[in-house]
Amino acid sequence: MASNNTPAVIEPKETAALASDEATQKSSTAVSVWEGFESDGTEDVAPSFPYIKLVQATSSMEGASKHAGDFWRSDTETYHNPLDVVALFQKQTRAFFKEGENQPACRSNDGITPAPNQPLWENMAAPASCADCPFSVWGEDGTPSECSKSTVVLVEHEGELAQLRLSGTSIGPWRRFIASKLKSKKLPLCSQRLSLTTVEKSKPGKKWFELMVDAERMPDAEARAYNAIIAYERGRFERATDEPHDDGWETPDQAVEAKFVGVEDD
Repeated sequence: MASNNTPAVIEPKETAALASDEATQKSSTAVSVWEGFESDGTEDVAPSFPYIKLVQATSSMEGASKHAGDFWRSDTETYHNPLDVVALFQKQTRAFFKEGENQPACRSNDGITPAPNQPLWENMAAPASCADCPFSVWGEDGTPSECSKSTVVLVEHEGELAQLRLSGTSIGPWRRFIASKLKSKKLPLCSQRLSLTTVEKSKPGKKWFELMVDAERMPDAEARAYNAIIAYERGRFERATDEPHDDGWETPDQAVEAKFVGVEDD
């Protein structure tokens, strides 16, 4: 949810009349109001947003078997399928968890550089980049790295902002959506209204739910208004920490991830 000094998410019915210039001016004015204020000690507090995850049947959360294939939102503890959202901005993250622990021993908020002061490196020098870390290396037999990658998307859902975490088999469908619906037409994320659903997949000894993305382009005026929200929230989102670990949220599929490794994300 937007804080008191940030704008509430603009409802779709209101955005059609909001032109790009008006949105930009509103954003710049709101930010300038707070310039020059004395520190109140909150600037070092890690920001956070509610998170949304695709539930797999193997999740350890209560009710996972009943709601497998649904999307769970952390602040309201509600399940959604379909999940109707507007995506605003995405980032790549990494996280390494020690066995049996649900908080990361090391994480990266950009998927490139480890965050400072991570427990894993308490008694040794941290690598300069995630690419140099031994925990990010895949095995010669194709075994996924111990440090997992995720795409985290800032979305508007039911009038509030949340972070949607996509990993494992969800990464492939999401990248296909980016490549076919956005990159090929040079459109931003916020140009589309998304309806996210899942489809059950299986192979011998394994069953999981995979992401499906249905996109509908919205009027340009609405897209520009949603884009204006990013001016307020992008910095907070880039610094936001990820959610606790649960092995059952996603089913890693190295073939899917490897297939799309060459598709870049904006």
